[in-house]
Amino acid sequence: MTKIITILLVLLPFFSSAQKEAKIPGSIAKSPKLLAEHLTKEAKEKREKVDTIYNWVIRNVSYDYEKSSSGDPFFYEDESEVLKSGIGTCTGYSNLLKVMLKEVGVKSEIVYGYVHDEIIDSMTVPMECTHAWIGIKLDGKWFLADPTWDAGYVGNIKTDKVEKYKEKWAKHKEKFDAAEAKIEGKKLAKPEKEAVYTAKLDKCKAKRTKATDKLKTKERDAKDFTGDHGFVSSPGDAWYLVSADSFLVTHLPANPMWQLRDNPVAIENFAQIKTNGQNVAAITEETFLDYLDYDAEIRKYTRLDYLERLKWSAADAVLYNPINYQMLAQNYYNWLEVMGDSEFQEVAEEKHKVTSYKDLLEDVDSLKSYGKLAKANARTELKYTKNTYKNMHKAEVAVQKDQAKTITKGLEENEKTIEDITENMERLEKSFETMTDKAAKLDENVSSRSLRTDAASVQFYTDSLQRIVYRFEYKSKLWKQSLDSTYLQDVYNSLWYSLNLLDAKGYYLEVKNYTTAIYIREIDSLLNSQFVELETLYSDSLPIEMLGKDMYQDIKEMYAFMAYIKPELERLSESNEITNMNNVMAYYNMQVQGQLEDYLEMSSRAYSHCKWMKSILKDFEKLWEQASEDAENHEQLIEERREFIDELVEAKKTRNEEFYELINESSKEWKTEFKK
Repeated sequence: MTKIITILLVLLPFFSSAQKEAKIPGSIAKSPKLLAEHLTKEAKEKREKVDTIYNWVIRNVSYDYEKSSSGDPFFYEDESEVLKSGIGTCTGYSNLLKVMLKEVGVKSEIVYGYVHDEIIDSMTVPMECTHAWIGIKLDGKWFLADPTWDAGYVGNIKTDKVEKYKEKWAKHKEKFDAAEAKIEGKKLAKPEKEAVYTAKLDKCKAKRTKATDKLKTKERDAKDFTGDHGFVSSPGDAWYLVSADSFLVTHLPANPMWQLRDNPVAIENFAQIKTNGQNVAAITEETFLDYLDYDAEIRKYTRLDYLERLKWSAADAVLYNPINYQMLAQNYYNWLEVMGDSEFQEVAEEKHKVTSYKDLLEDVDSLKSYGKLAKANARTELKYTKNTYKNMHKAEVAVQKDQAKTITKGLEENEKTIEDITENMERLEKSFETMTDKAAKLDENVSSRSLRTDAASVQFYTDSLQRIVYRFEYKSKLWKQSLDSTYLQDVYNSLWYSLNLLDAKGYYLEVKNYTTAIYIREIDSLLNSQFVELETLYSDSLPIEMLGKDMYQDIKEMYAFMAYIKPELERLSESNEITNMNNVMAYYNMQVQGQLEDYLEMSSRAYSHCKWMKSILKDFEKLWEQASEDAENHEQLIEERREFIDELVEAKKTRNEEFYELINESSKEWKTEFKK
């Protein structure tokens, strides 16, 4: 069975210009030969022809998600049918491309193999070839391309939200631009009524702001996805004629010749490339297989006909991956379907003629054996897949719970900070009154004169006061700097960035498959960093801006010093250790008064700043509440995704059971028929 990788990529526009030509006549559009000729009639170089055909196919053929998710593994997609219907799976894309390229003289071959798809942590050795792509020969050299992946991806179908709101924003801008321009025109025409029109303009701008906020909210709340799963067209060139090594990071051919390397990478290391994030060049030489002349192998392969290729490619694939019984079973089934057909035998070449159908009995036995082995492997893979998804789900749920707790804690911290600010404002009012009275008393005896001859005698006390003053001045400097560039801006930036990350995470969760898990993990890592930063801002940074208790304590400590120093100076004066106690006391009063005046000024400014902080933090509550809603939504999306994946796994289980039952029943029929 073939399937598309369900990967969500932001793809670059494919080629310099999209193909927008006149409608192609029906007689041409339904014929691969005529269409290839029509599309390339202006092209001169082979590369230009390949570009044109490839570009057209990925833009005009949709992935057949219904067939890939429910069809049997043996369907053949005829290129003409793919062209007529406009839908196909990976084999359909590749078949159509191969036929169209042949018509313009370009050699190509379909490549079957393994891909890293929705299971992030791949098994050591993949058991089933689940995908097909194409090899294209240009200027004597083979290149690889994956038209299925370049056509788009399978995921949750998007709504028309982007286009819808793009149009709404344009109308919104046009409406208010015209209204403001009209008022500006009247204002210029009637200068005597400038004040009236200025007021009208302000009112119009206020309406614009309100309407803008309302439209932003509607756009944010609008659904990104319809809830239906299927193909999403997103043509690009990410997998078009890329280097063989780059291709090998995600695509491993069943037949190693299509790695296009003289030293093919062992299948055991294909999983390592994904799970360890390695590229091919980073893998040590020990992991490479023996030398392979891939050009010679491809030449041998291309000389074989369809039936010969079936057995050859299956045998070669098993040599490379001894547990790939699925390809053996599938290819032998297809081979027997053709070889055992009486109509085919009537026109078959001599090498495919069957003298007696009994000669095919050995191949029937082989098919039956391969089917049993493949069935056992499928069960093993199913068990592994279920366990992998279960563990991934548990890990996501755990991360989600931690994030929800962190957001709840953040909301509580925001509320607590508002309460702290309220208490701090009350304290600032009281301390301002107290310190104003004390400043008035200090003013009665201050002097800027130096301590003169008494400086040495009171040096110890002077140093003690200076340490308190330096500490206070350092904190004052930090506080003033914090107000010049408030930490609230950092809180807002971090909160808003977190909301955007949560929004992006929700988007990837809505895709429903696990391919996007790698992006979600990156988002979670960024979110955790933002939450740590927010916690630090609330606990360490914002309190600085409040002009907290510690600075008030420094002022109180200065007054405690003054209360202590007075009797000490009296003692020193009585023992004649100092000559002028009043001068020393006046000097200390002046030092303390300078800090007190600074504190009173800061206290007044801090009160206004705290009032402003309180209003801003109340607005932040809305952001935290939005984050909380997003977290709740993510919890639901994670569960919905798990249910969807379980459905896919069960569907694959059913298809496999039907596949191996078909082999078993067909083997019995052929056994009976061929014996006759």
